Amino acid sequence: MGLSIYVHQNIQKVPDDATDEDFQVHPYEAYGDRVRNLETNAKYKVGKSIFIFSYSYHGHHDFRGALSELIGKERNFWQIDISEDCPFFELLCFTDSDACLDWESSKNLYADFVAYRDLADKKFDSGDWTCYNYWLEAFRLGKKKNSVVQLG
Repeated sequence: MGLSIYVHQNIQKVPDDATDEDFQVHPYEAYGDRVRNLETNAKYKVGKSIFIFSYSYHGHHDFRGALSELIGKERNFWQIDISEDCPFFELLCFTDSDACLDWESSKNLYADFVAYRDLADKKFDSGDWTCYNYWLEAFRLGKKKNSVVQLG
């Protein structure tokens, strides 16, 4: 069991009584700013779904630790004290299951991944570098309006 990352493009809200939705926005109050362009508990259909990659929850935890070190923080600082102006904030301080990031969050994260790409290339081992590039691609695709990056 692990974490799978998808990008859904051309999403459209469907009626509450629809039975053929592709995903639903869950009410994670602490992370509501990550889906400010979507309605909580609303159901959505997907025009195009793109599988990006999957890895273990442990691998995701380790990758967030690597991102923390990349920006000069302690490996697990994001579990204790993180501010919204921190690079990668929207991914570091986020649930790791059954949630999504809207196009605005994806745009912010894409900018962070682009800004730190050269440093990550120098500092990351091959596993973290591979994950870094998968996330970069997810947020590149997810930053288009009416798109979401789904962690499931």
